[in-house]
Amino acid sequence: MPRSRSWASVPERDDDGYLYIVDRIKDVIVSGGENIANPEIERVLYEHEPVLEASVVRRPVDQSGEVPSPTWPCAPSRPPRPIS
Repeated sequence: MPRSRSWASVPERDDDGYLYIVDRIKDVIVSGGENIANPEIERVLYEHEPVLEASVVRRPVDQSGEVPSPTWPCAPSRPPRPIS
């Protein structure tokens, strides 16, 4: 599968036609001159019991270059609670 510059991930297609994300092209987000590692943010999200999966991607912004954009689904039996 050809890579596109707009993709932040490396996909692979299996024999049944399903796409899987197997790697990242870039693991560092540059935001306002600071380097932020995606895996570090994901590690912190995984420390919270309700979090099943975590993913952090970069989102371009004009002011600072890029910002982290995390996503995480929670287990229905373990609703999120405030972090203190």
